Amino acid sequence: MKGVDEEMTGVDPANLALIVLGVIFCVVLPFGMHLASSNPQLFLLPFIAGVGAILGLCSQGGAGEKIKVGLSMANKWTDSTAVLIVAIPVSIALQPVLVYLLARTVGLWAVGAMYAALYAYYDFAYLNTPPADTARFLTFSDKRLEARWSARRIPICILYESYCEGKLAFKADLLDTLEHHRHEFVSWRPTFTIIRFLIVQAFPQLSTSFKSLVATKREIADHYDRGNDFFRAFMGQSMVYTCGIFHGGKAQSLEDAQFNKLATVCTKLGVQPGDAFLDIGCGWGTLTRHAAKQHGALATGITLSVEGKKWCEAKNVQEGLGEDKVRIVYGDYRELPAKGVGAFKRIAS
Repeated sequence: MKGVDEEMTGVDPANLALIVLGVIFCVVLPFGMHLASSNPQLFLLPFIAGVGAILGLCSQGGAGEKIKVGLSMANKWTDSTAVLIVAIPVSIALQPVLVYLLARTVGLWAVGAMYAALYAYYDFAYLNTPPADTARFLTFSDKRLEARWSARRIPICILYESYCEGKLAFKADLLDTLEHHRHEFVSWRPTFTIIRFLIVQAFPQLSTSFKSLVATKREIADHYDRGNDFFRAFMGQSMVYTCGIFHGGKAQSLEDAQFNKLATVCTKLGVQPGDAFLDIGCGWGTLTRHAAKQHGALATGITLSVEGKKWCEAKNVQEGLGEDKVRIVYGDYRELPAKGVGAFKRIAS
């Protein structure tokens, strides 16, 4: 499946980064060890420098926190989650040493043979899942997938990626099939897709799960700038996400419930006339305008959506709310001090 970056630019930087990582650990560092082999004191310096640089880069992406979360999902050290989290960094770190020793003691051909053998094992042995009547549950539009998985258990990652790409379909209801029959045709063994995902999570420049300014802007633009008409089609007049609060049961509409929710937020925050109010991630400005119109706040909304900002400004004009009452700022909330928008007494997010 294509990621956010691939959809936006035609290039998947995660794949490019993995190639660069492979070149560093499988070519550059072993070659550096070879050049330093004549001096025992410098022999491991390239390896230590390379690993140190990678660890430094990963530390910016909250890798430690992600590892803790991942390990908390395992009940014991032999669970696949724990095994992968431990095995992946150890395996990567050992690559320079293995490549150097093989090339020095056997020859460069042995390095290529090692990776060819690993690929062959993964593709022909590891993915050789037990027999299953998968064709009973799935219809394949991709002949290669059908040839490989119609009579074998299909790994879960391959199943959901192929489904999202339109390469297969469920013969019966998807939820019912997975709820009652998944153990009859699904394999749970991790594939390279999962390993790739886990590696990428360590790098903040590639993972939107780490909320750097670059990653956040990329994520918001991909989702929210697809067009206001798209969101209007299912969000209705209120143009606001999340829950609604109903007072009086069925007598109230969804729009009434959304208004009640906005009123509850402002009331709990204690918004008073003249208060400097900030709505972080204001979306289409519904809460921002509500705070100004219903509570007399001097409201500011900040958004990373170009389309959302256009909608907000158009609604402000339509509802007669000048910039002295409602102000919409484009940017990340962490950039607010540099934008000189002042301090706030009440903040919602």
